[in-house]
Amino acid sequence: MAKPGVLPDVDRIMDRLMIDLYKGQIRKTSLDPQALKGSWDEACTILEVHFGKLDDVVHSNERRLLSLYQAAIRELRGG
Repeated sequence: MAKPGVLPDVDRIMDRLMIDLYKGQIRKTSLDPQALKGSWDEACTILEVHFGKLDDVVHSNERRLLSLYQAAIRELRGG
């Protein structure tokens, strides 16, 4: 258990949750990680399937979300 007054690195935890969400959706939809290009369009499609309509917050964080999507693909490919 964490010491009182010490907060975990929230950004790192949120990044891990997003990578795991992407990986889960890729597996759930039976997509082949080898065939994925790692594009923003692919990432948006996965986010829309999971969350529904995307708002401006998603689009304003495009660079970060795309890099997390690409990290998820790398993990699924084993690299």
